[in-house]
Amino acid sequence: MTQLFYSPFETVEQSLASKWARFWNFIIDSLFFLIFYFVIVVIFSIVLSFTDEQTADTFANSFEGKYEFLHRLIATLVYALFMTFQETLTKGRSLGKWITKTKVLTEDGETPSTLSFLKRNFSRCVPFELFSAVFDLIPWHDQWTNTRVIKL
Repeated sequence: MTQLFYSPFETVEQSLASKWARFWNFIIDSLFFLIFYFVIVVIFSIVLSFTDEQTADTFANSFEGKYEFLHRLIATLVYALFMTFQETLTKGRSLGKWITKTKVLTEDGETPSTLSFLKRNFSRCVPFELFSAVFDLIPWHDQWTNTRVIKL
């Protein structure tokens, strides 16, 4: 006699989102973040221009040259926090995931904790991590945090 049992892990693994859905999640979330980041930088620049013109000029010029790495680092940090906030607030669905009808869950089928979302989004900072989505069924940031993106 065959024993039947329910395993949320099997259900999650059987419902994985396609690579194309994940690709569109990435594109939509990246565009949304770029708009958000641009607005924040513009607001910050305007506020600085009211305080001290020299500081505002220094800030505007810092996007080129020796401070470019610092700005990329700050943008990466803000991106990870932005995505974590979004996914925590919506229980696993960023704007891209809303549009593509996908969601982040743990391997057990539960909603990840804020700490899991934070780890997941910071692990995207690893060089070449983006390529893991092309070559692996499950990208590194999901493997390392025991999360999965599923279709709804």
